[in-house]
Amino acid sequence: VGAQLGDFEVRLLEVDRDATDRVQQRSPSAVPLEGAFVLFEFEMRYDGGLTGEPDFTLVPGFVGTDGRPYSAVDCSTGLSIEDPNHPGLQGEYSGNYDICFDLPPEALGDNSRVVLRMPDVFEELYWEP
Repeated sequence: VGAQLGDFEVRLLEVDRDATDRVQQRSPSAVPLEGAFVLFEFEMRYDGGLTGEPDFTLVPGFVGTDGRPYSAVDCSTGLSIEDPNHPGLQGEYSGNYDICFDLPPEALGDNSRVVLRMPDVFEELYWEP
């Protein structure tokens, strides 16, 4: 069962703590500067009336064990969604989205969390990896 974030139902499916090879297969020039690429795979379903665009509506973030924030922007571009031609989410349609972060090993652990924010309605969800 997913958690509700605005008109989206979101569920964390998988955490790949060493996804550098996977990221570099998609973007060969990607180089992790902090440590390793970490991928969080989410399943999302949009319950609103119009098309839901997670890429434009939801803002991902990661808070490390030391409280330091990390941005998905620091990861390779073009990896936020599984399919760059994704039409958006409509009605009962679900899609899986990969969100990538460049994280040092010490960032993952107790009290670290991946965050999805919906700034327009001041809502957020977080999961401990």
